[in-house]
Amino acid sequence: MSLRMNSASMAAMGQVIRNRRAVSKSLARLSSGMRIHRAADDAAGLGVATNLETRIQSNRQAMRNINDGISVIPTAEGAIGELVDIAMRLRELAVQAASDTLADDERQFIYDEDIQLVDEWRRIARSTEFNGTLLLDGTADINVQVGIHNTPNDRIAITIADLDPNTILGLPDDTHYPSFETAAGARSWLDDFGGYIQTLSAARSQLGAVQNRFESALSHATTHTEALSAAESRIRDTDYATETSRLAKLQLIEQAGIASLAQAKGIDRSILDLIAA
Repeated sequence: MSLRMNSASMAAMGQVIRNRRAVSKSLARLSSGMRIHRAADDAAGLGVATNLETRIQSNRQAMRNINDGISVIPTAEGAIGELVDIAMRLRELAVQAASDTLADDERQFIYDEDIQLVDEWRRIARSTEFNGTLLLDGTADINVQVGIHNTPNDRIAITIADLDPNTILGLPDDTHYPSFETAAGARSWLDDFGGYIQTLSAARSQLGAVQNRFESALSHATTHTEALSAAESRIRDTDYATETSRLAKLQLIEQAGIASLAQAKGIDRSILDLIAA
C-alpha cells in the first residue's frame, strides 16, 4: 500500500475529465445547432461542407442575377408594345391619307400627326434603358450570369435588334418621315407597314421566349440550391435526436464517475487505520 499515489482515484478523475469534455462538446452542438465547430470535429466533413456552402452562396447570387435579367424583359417589352401601337396608328393614318376623298389640308393634319408619332418612336427607341443600358437602339447585348462557372452554358444572352424608326422604316435621317402628304405617297407605305409591325412583334416575341428561359433557369437554380443546402445540413448540422441521447448518456456516466471518484478516495483509508492502530 502507498499513500503517495492513489491510482484508482487518478483513473476515476481522468475519466471524469474526459466525460466533462464530451459533455461540453455535446452541449455546444445542441446550443449552436452545428455538429462541426472546428476542423478537429470532422476534418473531411468540414471541407465538404465548406465547398457546399460556397456553391450555395454563389447559386443564390446567380438567382439574383436571373431575377435582374427577368426585370429587363418587361422594361423592353413594354416599350416595344408602345412601338407596335405607334406603327399600327401610322398604318391607320396611311390608309386614311390614301383616300382621294380627303382634301389637301386634311391630309396635312394627318401628316402632322405622322411627324409626332415617328418622333415619339425615335424618343422611345433611343431612351428606353435598364440600369444605364439602352435596350432598343441595337446596342443591347446583355449576358446574364445564371450559373457559377465561366462557361457559355452558365450565361443567357438578351439581344434586341435595332428598333429605331430610321432603321425599321428605312428613313435616311431624323428629318425624314413617311410621306402622307399625298394619296400616292400614303399608298406607297400601306404594304410596308405590315412588315414593320411584324418586325416589332418578332422582337417582342423573342423577349417572351427569353423570359420563359430565365424562369426555367430560376426554377432549376432554386431546386439545385435547396438540394445543396440539404446536403450541407446533413454534414454540418446537429442531429438533435442522436445528440440529446448522447448527452443523457454522458451525463449519467459523469455522475457515475464522480460517485466512483468519491469511493476511490476512501480506498487508502485502511492505511490510516493501520497507522492509528
